[in-house]
Amino acid sequence: MSTDRPLIVEGVYANTDSEEYGQIAIDRLNGLIVDIGKKLGKADIITNSTSRIFPGFIDNHVHAREDASGQHLYKEDFNSASLAAIAGGVVAIADMPNNPVPPVDDESYSSKKELSRAAKVPILHFAAIGENTQKLKIDVPYKMFMASSFDGLAFNNAAQIREALSKYKNCSVSFHAEHPEILALNRHGKTHEQRRPIEAEVEATRLAIELCKENSIRGRIIHCASAEAASLVMDAQKDGTDVICEITPHHLYFDEAMITKFNRNALIINTPIRPIEDRMFLIEQLRAGNLDSLGTDHSPHTLEEKRRGTPGMPHLDTYAAFATWLAKEHNYSMQDIARICSANPARFQNEYTGERYGRIEEGYTGSLTILDFDSPVKGGDLKLQTKTGWTPFNDVVFPGRPLYTVIKGTPYDALTASPIPV
Repeated sequence: MSTDRPLIVEGVYANTDSEEYGQIAIDRLNGLIVDIGKKLGKADIITNSTSRIFPGFIDNHVHAREDASGQHLYKEDFNSASLAAIAGGVVAIADMPNNPVPPVDDESYSSKKELSRAAKVPILHFAAIGENTQKLKIDVPYKMFMASSFDGLAFNNAAQIREALSKYKNCSVSFHAEHPEILALNRHGKTHEQRRPIEAEVEATRLAIELCKENSIRGRIIHCASAEAASLVMDAQKDGTDVICEITPHHLYFDEAMITKFNRNALIINTPIRPIEDRMFLIEQLRAGNLDSLGTDHSPHTLEEKRRGTPGMPHLDTYAAFATWLAKEHNYSMQDIARICSANPARFQNEYTGERYGRIEEGYTGSLTILDFDSPVKGGDLKLQTKTGWTPFNDVVFPGRPLYTVIKGTPYDALTASPIPV
């Protein structure tokens, strides 16, 4: 592939505030958008009338599984996760730290970061907060599992959580918001949803917001699943608290009425699938701009692990196809998609990477997601790149699919996650 001339992509491109037809020129050496216009030259990629070009989609909630122990490489690794991202139209990801060897200090964080350098998409890493951890010397994002997790990262009560967070003032912390004491009281419930009730999510969210205020923490409530928890965040924002909500595809698509004896294990997830009223509330508020972004919580587990009740499901490969479902089934505009999949998650990435993701404009990072909104595909017919080889959307027909994923000027065929020689 020649790098002496820019990559030129032509078609209708969407930002959060506009849709325009034109050509986008990306420098293949520095990976930046260098020009936008009508007649920049012969286009390398020309899209059709049912397609849209977006600032590259970003997923800030991925469990890529690779760490120094290598224990979970059979589930996923940084290479397979990056291929799944490309297949799903995702140009950058942020990797969660609940590994057998979690990144909890400067040395373990740097070691894990080194493992991902050869990945095909840029990967930002979270550090983990445990009862006895300390703030790193470098500026990184943190993840707190407020309830059960790996040894050393789990918390038993609110007092432990409060004490641990007092050491992370002025940091960015993403919260898995489930209250450990409420989970303990409900541990004998008959179903997964009863063992992890909405009350546990709501009270943990309330506590997280309170501690964000106390410690000047920039908070993210991830995989928010209930209307009540989301409302707490929206109310806190009105009071000036720096906290946002990230919503998953599974909490937007599935509800408790969809759980059957045939798919129950596949839909086991923390936080659990909620009633339809909660699902519809999240759909409406995300579209209205009151919730922040789409994050998959991509948790690759084998089908055998799922049969044993392991919580989590893979989503990277289906990210872009799911975005077309939001547009066609729930009237999300192209600007809405650009906001929740590109611009909003880009703010988080840009803070730590020095990139300028999130907008198609000269000087911004030349990573793009190109979707055809009128090319139906069944989830199970996609060429999944995740090692797990399955999707909870196996029988779901999405209205559209990704065509191309451009990573800093390098174009990939999203169908095969293979680079395109242009």
